[in-house]
Amino acid sequence: MGDTNNKRESLKAIVLLLIGFIIGFATHAFTTTEDIVVDEILDTTVGENLDEGTTTEDGEVSEDTVVTDDGADQAAEIVDATANNAAAGEYSISVIDQEAGNIVHVSQAVLENEAWVAIREDRDGQLGNILGAYRYPAGTNSGSVELLRGTEKGNIYYAVIYIDDGDKDFDFKKDTIVEENGKVLAAKFLTY
Repeated sequence: MGDTNNKRESLKAIVLLLIGFIIGFATHAFTTTEDIVVDEILDTTVGENLDEGTTTEDGEVSEDTVVTDDGADQAAEIVDATANNAAAGEYSISVIDQEAGNIVHVSQAVLENEAWVAIREDRDGQLGNILGAYRYPAGTNSGSVELLRGTEKGNIYYAVIYIDDGDKDFDFKKDTIVEENGKVLAAKFLTY
């Protein structure tokens, strides 16, 4: 009888060990796969795996909105503007410093024509990755831009205006970025 109890205890230990191993393996496989998918999206470069339109007509962000373009679409410098505000001609944008997350709140976007407000990372003082974009009608607007990859605490970001080319899809290569005197209109903001 003692031998049977020892076998049962050994069998229990083996089963528990196998269950723990399976759970650990599944957890590791899931998180590793997720990291690879995110890295693949973030490593996408200009002209590589990008559809022409990255946001639908109703303003919903699609999965290819995160774009790594290493500034290739933008040779111009960022407008030297007061933090959180920028204006050029009939366009202006205002974004306050805000909590990091998956949404950026736009205080005000004054637009002469229908346009997109895109949120871009700072890359050594230049425009970096596009994290998300939302289309606003001409006029004075406020609202938010939903991001595919959230902002991070303590970083710098820019709200940039792109004039829609008429197809109602966001495409940073086709939509016209608002500039003045060769400098990009961008409202700089910080996250906390």
